[in-house]
Amino acid sequence: MEEKMDRIERQLRLYELVCSYAVTGFETIEEAFPDSSRRMVQRDLKDLKDAGLVSVNYVKKAQTRGLCRGVAELQ
Repeated sequence: MEEKMDRIERQLRLYELVCSYAVTGFETIEEAFPDSSRRMVQRDLKDLKDAGLVSVNYVKKAQTRGLCRGVAELQ
């Protein structure tokens, strides 16, 4: 049985994922974290955004729930 990731490990993996793409959809992020709830991933993205590490833009389109943009430089 696999142990769930703790918050810091999950946020580090999320940061790596976002930075590996110029722009990625929320669906891609959800696929990378199948054992984490949508709300948990949203909180982690908010923490990364509040720390100035990523820029998050939410848009309403037919099949798109949100976009995340990795900031090119670490702040």
